[in-house]
Amino acid sequence: IIRYDLSKKSFSNLSLGVDEREVVFVHDILIDENILWVATEKGLYSYDETTKRTTRLKRDYFDPLSLSDNAIYSVYKDRDNGLWVGTYFGGINYVSLVQNRFIESYYPLIDKFSLKGKAVREICQDTIGNIWIGTEDAGLNCFNPETKSFLNYKQTNTLITDCIGYAFAEDHAGNIWAGTTNGLYSVSYTHLTLPTT
Repeated sequence: IIRYDLSKKSFSNLSLGVDEREVVFVHDILIDENILWVATEKGLYSYDETTKRTTRLKRDYFDPLSLSDNAIYSVYKDRDNGLWVGTYFGGINYVSLVQNRFIESYYPLIDKFSLKGKAVREICQDTIGNIWIGTEDAGLNCFNPETKSFLNYKQTNTLITDCIGYAFAEDHAGNIWAGTTNGLYSVSYTHLTLPTT
């Protein structure tokens, strides 16, 4: 990671504690106060600006509460101080930063109210608390945290494309804008019936 200091007008290198010769592909960065969360192909790194300490979170096959996959493509912090971690092969993971533990993983299942798609590219939260998840392989998902259920827009024929998730934004009217390989789509969740069971 290359850091640019605006006041000093200088660059510095942040190695994340790995060998400088080792290539680490960075997909996303989240700055949360003094913690830098870095989504990579080798897991999720957290770098503490205060202590200058790096921690790597990765898949542990003997721990069901670890990351579901090491290929991390997106990281997002919600309003409840929870961290959503999108993986390329393992769906999405949720960790409570208060408990400092991955407590839930969501994978594609046959259940119609489960996450669709394994390759999570983008995550955002809307003003009413829903978590929007864009996948490369199954379109756009909307997660209701109260019911813990998903609605997939590909299944509702709302979106034409499977490839969602290169960019998300919510406008002042409450529409979710999704950038895709086939253009820009607007989805209004105010006219949507989210699953309640």
